[in-house]
Amino acid sequence: MVDWAPNNDPPKGAIANLESAETFEFEFNPPEFTESISANYARHNVLGLSHQILQYLNTNNNKITLDIYLSGVAPFLDASRGLDRPETMEAAYDISRGKNFLQSLVYPTKSPYGGWRAPPELLFVWPKVVRMLCVATNVSFTHQKFSSKDLRTLSMTATITLEELVKSQRFSGTVRLNGSMQYNNNSVSKSTISAPL
Repeated sequence: MVDWAPNNDPPKGAIANLESAETFEFEFNPPEFTESISANYARHNVLGLSHQILQYLNTNNNKITLDIYLSGVAPFLDASRGLDRPETMEAAYDISRGKNFLQSLVYPTKSPYGGWRAPPELLFVWPKVVRMLCVATNVSFTHQKFSSKDLRTLSMTATITLEELVKSQRFSGTVRLNGSMQYNNNSVSKSTISAPL
């Protein structure tokens, strides 16, 4: 079990799929990530006025964009035993599990009542910095190293954009005191399926 209570972070950056209870711990913590937020204003034009009148509409949700390095030579975690174990060389060089996990975050999920619903909600944790309930809005992959034997991808960088799910109204004074992503708001306890997937 990986207890993601606020006082017990994973050792590395990680994304949890709250729908499937899978977690993806980064093989290497990225050296940086970008956090962005902006306000939206309606621009009213008044005939003859030297400027536009700005009327506040809303604030966009927090967005975090980061690069996740996927290497095909890392061992996988045996979830049944809780131990790292080397797999066959062919399996060790297969990084499709990590890629498939990240790609799956932008597809709808099956509903237990039939049909489908929105892509899964996620919990993104960067230890001691961010705990963000979010969804993935974009993911792309840069393939960087290939096998000389059969041209399979041996390493790639996944670029993912996560957008916060805001559950309640926020005000400037509260953000001034606590920040826009209040670190202790979200906790989850899920089983680790693999690390990396």
